[in-house]
Amino acid sequence: MPHAVKLIRSASLSGVAEYAYASTAPAGSRLIFLAGACPLNEDGSTAAVGDYAGQAAKVGVTVLGYNDQLVEIEAVAAVLDS
Repeated sequence: MPHAVKLIRSASLSGVAEYAYASTAPAGSRLIFLAGACPLNEDGSTAAVGDYAGQAAKVGVTVLGYNDQLVEIEAVAAVLDS
């Protein structure tokens, strides 16, 4: 069984950055699907009601990879059992 996740890159989609648009996990690996983060205050109430930017800031990361980038989505992890 292969022991590594294979990254799939395409120069025709991004000629500037070394960026993987997809990946494959080896057969037999365990996949983990990550849930989204909710824009909640410490007391459990919804933060920034009616404010997209405020809610995104509440759940956003501290820095993104490219200038002018507004969002990034990560969703699946593969755990390789050894």
